[in-house]
Amino acid sequence: MDKQGKNIVQRRLLFMISLMLIFMFLLVSYINDEMHFTSSLFMGISLLLVNMLLYKLEKPRLIKVKGKRVKQPIGINYVAKVVQLAICIFLIVGSWTSFEKKQVFGWMKGYAQDRERYSVLVERSDKANSLYDLNNSAFGYMSDDAHRINDVVENISSSLKQRITPCIYSTHKETLAALYSTKIQVLIINEKNRPDFEKIDKDFSRKTKVIKSYII
Repeated sequence: MDKQGKNIVQRRLLFMISLMLIFMFLLVSYINDEMHFTSSLFMGISLLLVNMLLYKLEKPRLIKVKGKRVKQPIGINYVAKVVQLAICIFLIVGSWTSFEKKQVFGWMKGYAQDRERYSVLVERSDKANSLYDLNNSAFGYMSDDAHRINDVVENISSSLKQRITPCIYSTHKETLAALYSTKIQVLIINEKNRPDFEKIDKDFSRKTKVIKSYII
């Protein structure tokens, strides 16, 4: 393979690697609630356009060498390649940093021996469909598993960019009554305790919906 052919292969390989890294970065960030869907979409389109521009800028230019017009890399081609490599490194570091967080590992494994699933619930009639619809809502949970639920609260606070101060209840009946009476709009539960809520109200699962789950 001649020098020109190698250059084409390198450009295309770098372009494909960049695309895969962009997809991985956006997927992990979205799963981990670091970006809203619209923000992920906007960033994805922006990175794709930048990647396509850099790919085009890496293309060797026709220049005169000893009276002949030949394709040969020039300064802008090398600059574009360096910028694209820098973006790849940024995407790798960003994805790995986000990937290390507990909820991403939990989402991929689905379970873990020392972790449990916690759900953020609202009433079925509530218009909220995502965590970001819960700004300024009143949260609550039962006190039997406060330590791990505090980790869930920290994750929610981080995602919503506001401090969440939930109401804490001592019994399943009291907790459920608070949700149904709208003293709280959002209930955080350990999924292993769902049967206890269903003992109080057999239609509990039908009357509520899960907005977000965490594995802690």
